Amino acid sequence: MSTSNTQPTTLVWFRRDLRIQNNPALDYAVRRGGRVIPIYIEYSNSIKDWQPGAASRWWCHHSLKELADSLQQQGLKLRFFSGEPLKIITQLIKQTGATAIAWNNLYERTERDLEARISSACNDCEIYQANSSLLFAPGSLLNKSEQPYRVFTPFWKQARADLEMTGVSITRPKKYSAANQPQARLQGECTLAQLGLLDEHPWHNKLQQHWQPGEVSAQKQLKQFIEYAAADYDTDRDIPSIDGTSCLSAHLHFGEITPSQIVYTLQQYEFDRDGKKSIERFISELGWREFAHHVLWHFPHTANKCMNEKFNGFWPSRANQKLLREWQTGNTGVPLVDAGMRQLWETGWMHNRVRMIVGSFLTKNLGIHWLHGARWFWDTLVDADLANNTLGWQWVAGCGADAAPYFRI
Repeated sequence: MSTSNTQPTTLVWFRRDLRIQNNPALDYAVRRGGRVIPIYIEYSNSIKDWQPGAASRWWCHHSLKELADSLQQQGLKLRFFSGEPLKIITQLIKQTGATAIAWNNLYERTERDLEARISSACNDCEIYQANSSLLFAPGSLLNKSEQPYRVFTPFWKQARADLEMTGVSITRPKKYSAANQPQARLQGECTLAQLGLLDEHPWHNKLQQHWQPGEVSAQKQLKQFIEYAAADYDTDRDIPSIDGTSCLSAHLHFGEITPSQIVYTLQQYEFDRDGKKSIERFISELGWREFAHHVLWHFPHTANKCMNEKFNGFWPSRANQKLLREWQTGNTGVPLVDAGMRQLWETGWMHNRVRMIVGSFLTKNLGIHWLHGARWFWDTLVDADLANNTLGWQWVAGCGADAAPYFRI
């Protein structure tokens, strides 16, 4: 494909930032002018550990479809690739003559290492990186001893104060020029279906009854939460039978909406005193998400090992398969545990309070290692997130950051 020397070309590498609003990497590319080439690379098969689970891949497939449609309306075409990102990106630079690459950062160790390799190999290009998935980039909040926080309350006290001090802004959607966009298929380009995100067995069709992935649905879900549940969140969030939570976790994980967008939107509404208390509680739950990502950033080994090392040999490495299977299928005989596990299998989601209960039951009552539970959640949750999953399971098992004592049931 021929390129023009007078037109700058920018690759925008989408990963878990599947939106067009409040997207720093995309905004940068458009401001730069010239050609903008959005790309998505499916590389989960090259990840040795914690490959995305089936429910998560289902969400990703449909979110990508929505993103491609949104970009098309803005005059841009999302290009799909499958394989090793460094190889694909370097090939695209040669083919398109791109002089810049833009992406929004991810913070798991595999993602950090990948970004570093691409930055090093593509040093002839301008590299633009931004934090948009979190309110605060990991490493930016440390205690008075310049050490990472291990307890949530002091972490959030500092984060909340900084959030008040800096405020939250949001970029508005822009119209993108379709001028001079490459029309020909790029080397290695494939279709969305060829990414293989959907299992051949159509078990995942049932998820469509419960979820609509995509940026538009994320905004609708936020609005619905604000109108019908936000004012009573402080009390209703503890009751699994009530639709009292935001159900935004999967939208957040895939970057269809950002925490800054959520905080900004909440600030536009007027609430009474009790409502303000509920909103503050909800924002602190976003804080727990922040804390999880900061902990995993500083202690990446905790994805597979206990943060409190004395627990590393505490549980048997081999689980009782009969008990584990009964737990996975919701056949333990404990009604609330079984209801939660069956809800997870049918919908790809479970209320957070029930997640705590089923996790406690697995680790404390059945004596099964928390990693077996984390792996099951990882494969069945539409909102499976390595940082949140790790922190949550280690918290309830009593072996992680800010964990409840082990003997707490």
